[in-house]
Amino acid sequence: MLDAGLGPPGQALGPPDRRHPAPRPHPRHRIPVAPVVPPGRGSTARRRLRAARVLGVVGAVLMVVSQGRLAAPIAEVQPSWLGLVGAFRTPAARGLAGGCLITGLVLLSWGFLLLVRLSRAGEVSTGAVVRTALLWVVPIVVGPPLMSLDVYSYVAQGEMLHQGFDPYHVGPEFMGGPFHDPVDPRWRAAHAPYGPLALLLSEVAVVVGRHSVIASVVILRVVALASVALTVLLVARMTSTSTRTRTVALVAASPLVLVTLVSAAHHEAVVTVLVVGALAAQQARRPALGVALAAAALADKLPGAVALGALGVLHLAEAAGWRARVRVLARDGLAVLAVWVPLALLVPDPLGWLRALSTPGLGHTWQAPVAVIGLVTRVPESLVRAAAEVVSVLIVGRLLLTVRRRPLAATVGWGLFAVALLGPVLYPWYLAPAAAVLATLDGSVAAAVSLLSGCWGLALGIPLIERAARLVVGPGESSSAGA
Repeated sequence: MLDAGLGPPGQALGPPDRRHPAPRPHPRHRIPVAPVVPPGRGSTARRRLRAARVLGVVGAVLMVVSQGRLAAPIAEVQPSWLGLVGAFRTPAARGLAGGCLITGLVLLSWGFLLLVRLSRAGEVSTGAVVRTALLWVVPIVVGPPLMSLDVYSYVAQGEMLHQGFDPYHVGPEFMGGPFHDPVDPRWRAAHAPYGPLALLLSEVAVVVGRHSVIASVVILRVVALASVALTVLLVARMTSTSTRTRTVALVAASPLVLVTLVSAAHHEAVVTVLVVGALAAQQARRPALGVALAAAALADKLPGAVALGALGVLHLAEAAGWRARVRVLARDGLAVLAVWVPLALLVPDPLGWLRALSTPGLGHTWQAPVAVIGLVTRVPESLVRAAAEVVSVLIVGRLLLTVRRRPLAATVGWGLFAVALLGPVLYPWYLAPAAAVLATLDGSVAAAVSLLSGCWGLALGIPLIERAARLVVGPGESSSAGA
């Protein structure tokens, strides 16, 4: 037998010498071994990703082309949006448009669920998720506002502020004109329930848009799109590497975000980026910046108070001794004043919005828990609403007092979720800030809530979907509204 190269000449082959084991190669010199990938797994993931992209694009297109055909008589005074807005006259045509709208929502949600599943399994990269979201958002940004006409109220309030009217005391009908006409009739007499920052952004949009309704809406949509993009960047930096792709998918590709924040340009887009920015600043050990951003979120809409309260209580709890607490109070107080003093100088009656906080409650949403409880128990809805507000305050108070027992994002996320869910009305965009914050957590429960809010929350939004369904099965009164 030839034994050349197997050992010294003449040495017989046998079992290894355990007393003198062969030296192991240095790790730097080891030959890398490629991970074992099941056959076909890569191609399967690519096919699923393509399927998710196609589903989302088709769904978005269906929603865009059908939304404007369900706009009832108010469509006659809305911008045409490249001819996409104009109510169908015959019941059959309107029923077809309603069916297309529901189908589009189902397809977009299906694509979103498939994308999240791929991201959780590690079968797609973060870049692939972002590119998918960009594909879906293209038809959405060129079409009319989806699910809500609130953005027309925003620009009308901005025009009122620019003309010297106080949106906290009078509604758009007091002004009249082209900015008044596209506003949902339910809200033409309503006072603005938004903070001074929201009104200031609306006024800037009107001025930059040269007092054109369509240009002003487009500018607010650009602000919303930029807010969502910055939110995606922030949540990607806040989360661990193992969950980053899933988190980005839950935020960037969420139908709730694409439809209600980007397309409809709701104020919640700005609230979300400010709240997430406040959490990111706290994570980066910049507490004063975090408080300033949370104060700005409160200056846009009331739920921002949850983030501001959580940061304030956390800073006081971490301070050792009364002198340290005084310094913390002074620092945080100056950060709040740095935001609110300029707003008070730029917006007349900057606290007037607190008197108009009941405006959203003037509507009725069949999907709100308080409405369901009132319907089932036969208890007057006004009593149920009052009890729900008390429960909401207790939940948020409990979360704030125990803020050090959990991640700060958990306190803020669950607090925002409680405020949205237990409010007098529930519109889908109310869930967006909570869904974005909860998406940054590692827990499966928070991720599931964020996932369900992204599709189920949007579907239940839907006074508009309710209207579309009624068009398919028969005529009926719509309860669609928003604030």
